[in-house]
Amino acid sequence: MDVPWIVVFGALVGMLLGGLVTAVIQRRRSRRLAARGRLECGLRVLSGEVDGLNGKWRHGSADLEDAVIHFRQGLPGGVRGTRPGVPPVLLPVEAVEGERRPRAREWFGVSPDCVVLSIRSGDARIEWAVLATQEAWVRSQVGAGAS
Repeated sequence: MDVPWIVVFGALVGMLLGGLVTAVIQRRRSRRLAARGRLECGLRVLSGEVDGLNGKWRHGSADLEDAVIHFRQGLPGGVRGTRPGVPPVLLPVEAVEGERRPRAREWFGVSPDCVVLSIRSGDARIEWAVLATQEAWVRSQVGAGAS
């Protein structure tokens, strides 16, 4: 079965335009949230224990205040909003110990547009996925104690 070239061309143009529109919407939303001290992010525990988190990526929104992440888990399936009845996770950031890009096998759970920061909070080591465009702002919000 031959696929008409116009269908292939239309699909490629649609993907390109869809990606551009998504990028614009994502940037606007992240700026609007940042103006309120908030961002969408993901967290997971590498070592130690944190109530409300484990070794799997948890996505949601966070308020940043005085080097403390106030994380609220999102709804399942990537739907925006927070889970009712689930208390926020409070993480005092003692240090930002490193960063990396998401690995290809993580792309279903962490956007390739993110940077993954390794942070220390108490005895726990945690990975924190934030949009790469927000990294400088995030680092400034967690304070001078994070290096």
